[in-house]
Parts: sequence; structure tokens; C-alpha cells
Amino acid sequence: MSEKIKYLCLFLSIIFVIYMALILVSSYEHYILEKEIDDIFHSEIYPKSTSDIDVIIQKMANVQDPELKLQLLSKWIQDDFIFSLNNKSFSRDDYIYYILTNNNKNYYISNPEGRRVIRAGKFSNNPYCIAYYRAGACGEYATLAQHVAMLSGLNARKVSDPSGYHGWVEVEINGTWYFYDPTYPLNPRSNSWFGLRSENTNNSVIRNSAQVFYKDEDITHYYPPTGKLIVNGLSTNDLIELSWMHNNGIHKFQFIPQNETYTLTLRPREYTIEVQRFWFLFSDKQQINITEGFEREIKISPSFFRLDFTLFG
Repeated sequence: MSEKIKYLCLFLSIIFVIYMALILVSSYEHYILEKEIDDIFHSEIYPKSTSDIDVIIQKMANVQDPELKLQLLSKWIQDDFIFSLNNKSFSRDDYIYYILTNNNKNYYISNPEGRRVIRAGKFSNNPYCIAYYRAGACGEYATLAQHVAMLSGLNARKVSDPSGYHGWVEVEINGTWYFYDPTYPLNPRSNSWFGLRSENTNNSVIRNSAQVFYKDEDITHYYPPTGKLIVNGLSTNDLIELSWMHNNGIHKFQFIPQNETYTLTLRPREYTIEVQRFWFLFSDKQQINITEGFEREIKISPSFFRLDFTLFG
């Protein structure tokens, strides 16, 4: 074996050892962070949050109108609640994990005041942790609002855009479902934060969602305006990625089709659909524009490697 090959093998071995060590450090990071919360959850977080929640539930019990109940709930959540999205005062607590994975969906972040957002481990989106740390984005607002609404006797559920763009709550009143967005500023004179699902366009954030799901159920058709995309030529081995842009940010979600033809209900806008087949060996990417009240039909024809892949510089 030549000296060059020996040095190359040594170099690769060192890189591998460093990488494995960083993975262990990353796992230990999450273990320590979760243990830190676990140590105070039953003695401090849960009792404090339960006491605070009991106060707002009592206030809600003193009014009969469901909309007024939700106004009280929104005010309680929004008071002294720090919005963490794009907030430069928050930084990663699991820095090594982020460096290794570039994962922006499962994380621990906090600010110098001790406010913390937990989206990893067993305390991820825990309503009592959210009520205790009082920080987060739409997901935390919706989790806490849905939990308290249910405790107050309202039938409530979390819904969201599958890309993670936005999440909110739906509340059932007298057999009718309403959207309720605890993140949105209160304006009792408009139905921007609460209203019939058919009137969602007064809420600028919900209006810009691509789809709406309750768990795995697509309920986008309850949130007009909508159009349809019919995708033909699919395989059950395909991975579909749908992406769209808003405010210079790219939002996307992935799913696996169940049939050769797949129909999506989407909010009107321009989308990019990419279908990947056989571990990304074949792919097809198309730009499509969805128009209110119309169906758009396309056929997928995956080609070898990515369409934008160049073998020779």
C-alpha cells in the first residue's frame, strides 16, 4: 500500500471518528436538555402551569358566549408570551445537533430571560411547558389554546398547513366548526382571528396556507378559495414534494401517493411539484399554477437522475 493511500485511509478514519463523536455529543445534548426539564416538571412546571390554567378556565366559565370565552383565552395566551420565530434573542441549546442535521423542526431554543421553546423529546409541544415558559410560535399558541379550550368544555382541535407554515385551532359550536387563531391579534369587530371556516380570508396567515389538515385528514375544501391538482402516472414507490414561496421563504411538504392518480385540493397560487422514484434515481419537476374553482391535470414522467443534474460540467 502506497504512503498516499495510507494517509488517505488515516484521514478518512479520523473524519469518521470525529463524526461519530459528534453524533454521541449531539445525543448527549438532547439527553441533558430533556433531563433538565424532567427534573423540574412535576415539582415546578406542572403545578405552576396548572394553577395559571385554572385561573383562565374560571374566567371563561363566568361568560356564556363561546366567542367571548375565546377572546379571554387569546388575551391570556398573548399577554407576556414571546414570539420566538425569527426572534434574534433566541438561540439553539442543541448546537451540535443543528450543525450535524441542519434540523429546524426538532430543537431546543431559549433566550437570556430563560424562555424556552421545546420541539424535541418527550416534552415537545407539551401544553404545561408552553404555559410555563410562555414562548414559541403558532404551534405553541395552538397547542396551549386547544388544551385550555378543551378543559373549559369547548370541543377544539389543532389544524395546520402540512408544510409547517401555520397552525391554528378549530372550535365546534352548536354543530358548526369555526377557525380560531390564538396567534392572530384580537379584533372583536372582524372575523380575522375567529370565524366561519368559509370566511378564513380575513385572516392573512390562514389565507396564505397551501392546505389544511387535521391530523392525517385533508380538510382544505372547508377553507375556500381552492382549486384541484390531479397528478397522473404515479407509482406507490414515489415520493412527492410540493413546494411554494411566500415572503421570500420556501415552504414544502412530502408525501407518498396511494394510487397511480392522486388528487390534491390546494389554495390558489403557483407551486413546484417534484416526484422522485427509486431512491431519487428518477425524478420529474414541474411548475403548476392552481386557480380557484378549476382543476389542473398533469402527467408525471420521471427521467433518469434529476432533470437539473449535469453529468459533465
